[in-house]
Amino acid sequence: MLRVAKTEAQGTVTIQHPPGDMQQAEQQLKALAGDRHAAAQQQLSQIRDQLHQAVQARQAQLQKAMSDQQATRLQQLKAQAAQSSARPAKIAGPQLQAKGSDVAMSPMAVSKEGLAPKQTIGTSQSRDIGAAGSNPPQTVAKPTITSLSVSEGQPGDPVLINGSGFGSSPGEVHFIVNPGMDLKASADYWSDAQVVATVPSAEKILSYGGYVYVQRGTDKSGVVSFKFNPALQLMTLGITADKRIKSPYDTTGIGAFCGCIAHEGAGDLFGHKDDDEFFSNTTLKNGWVVDSVNFGIHGSIFGNANASVSDSRIGTNSPYVKVHWWMDTFSSVDYNVSLNIKGPTGVPYQ
Repeated sequence: MLRVAKTEAQGTVTIQHPPGDMQQAEQQLKALAGDRHAAAQQQLSQIRDQLHQAVQARQAQLQKAMSDQQATRLQQLKAQAAQSSARPAKIAGPQLQAKGSDVAMSPMAVSKEGLAPKQTIGTSQSRDIGAAGSNPPQTVAKPTITSLSVSEGQPGDPVLINGSGFGSSPGEVHFIVNPGMDLKASADYWSDAQVVATVPSAEKILSYGGYVYVQRGTDKSGVVSFKFNPALQLMTLGITADKRIKSPYDTTGIGAFCGCIAHEGAGDLFGHKDDDEFFSNTTLKNGWVVDSVNFGIHGSIFGNANASVSDSRIGTNSPYVKVHWWMDTFSSVDYNVSLNIKGPTGVPYQ
């Protein structure tokens, strides 16, 4: 005979009558999932808008700081040149002596190695016709550059050019900023011995050991070395495949919805802590460097958890970033991280 052990149980059993509508329940679940997805997408959109605004604000901040600095320096150089013209004297302060060819020559005649051939100082003759007939020819020395206030600069930077024979009427100042790229500069002050010019704008080129020269009519001074530094632009570098994310790491749930790094510990009985690493094998090229790191917690932290940037390489060509995170039992933390990088305008960073 088969004996069955007697069992007892206590509890509450709820019976729904009439039976629930399964189709309606399924629709409610789908609607709930859709609401969560829409909320995550909206939050992601807000984060992207905030990031875009932050990048624009940073770009404006950099441009304003540079513009203010250039405007202040321009006024200082113009005042310095005006005082020197009113009271002839040697300009105080350090000056960069012009080396090499301070003589009339075509800037495009610079050799492939960047050295100007030696020439002798040239002169030009002019004939003034008076009422009584012709006067003897007058010999006028060609423009000569003796020194510059700086040896390098970027578009918008003012440069004080010292020398002689520039003439009392404005002539031209030219900057050679790349092979075959001779740009005419804006002159903000002009006298026979001093000129204040602004480095002209040029895009899609790298830093270049170029030259500057002064032209009066058809007479040109010798070229003087001047390093051209391109203007900088700011852009955002988001997360790429170059990353190492530690578990638990959600890629199908909230992580897929928000596009963030989601460490979800709903079933975690012990808690976790670790480091996520980004751009370990990436190097910025063509003069690009890291300007700043953008980091933020996505949404809110569930339970007891947190994350923060623990390492970065600001000011270098390495975009490497490390994020340290931790969470207790049944907790979660989600975050977004990206970089602001700056480099030559119009030049790719890879």
